[in-house]
Amino acid sequence: MDARPVDERDTTWESYDLPLRVFLYEVPGMATQAFDIDGATLHEATEWAARHQPAAGAFSIALRSTDAGGKPGLIWLVGSDLSDTPRSDIEMRLHAERLGRGRSA
Repeated sequence: MDARPVDERDTTWESYDLPLRVFLYEVPGMATQAFDIDGATLHEATEWAARHQPAAGAFSIALRSTDAGGKPGLIWLVGSDLSDTPRSDIEMRLHAERLGRGRSA
């Protein structure tokens, strides 16, 4: 992780209406359900996901967005795509966090 001080005035706009997508995973097997959630804070969406995840499951939350070419995509805010194979160190750590496995040594 890299943390560094910044001037909080370096941005020109803000948005509070988050277009979120919640993924609920059934573990094991990773059967997945996805829900678009609008008009909620990240905290509210996290609480909703925790209440609706399967008993032996997990959840992840992404911000729905588009790239410069207008193609839809996701920006992960909580966790990652648990049904996908992690391809980087950060994805492996995100999988471990969501699945309650902690950090490997």
